[in-house]
Amino acid sequence: MTALTIVGGLVALALAAVGATALLAPRWLAAAYGLPSDADSSHGFVRATGLRDVVIAIVLAATIYFGDRTLLIVVAAAGVALSLADL
Repeated sequence: MTALTIVGGLVALALAAVGATALLAPRWLAAAYGLPSDADSSHGFVRATGLRDVVIAIVLAATIYFGDRTLLIVVAAAGVALSLADL
């Protein structure tokens, strides 16, 4: 196992954790994003970004499994950039 696959795996786990939190506890994550936690519209936004994070985590896991290092770097960078843009 290389450092790249370890970092990619950690990014995938982090994105999956944030995504699962968004899907299971949108009120809490909405407050963490600075959105009104009681508004249904913010829950929709949080759930949508959470689902996106879960999908990116799945793609990262697949690139690790299939050993595509170039795609792993691209997808990991895109996942991190998208998550940071949400802040």
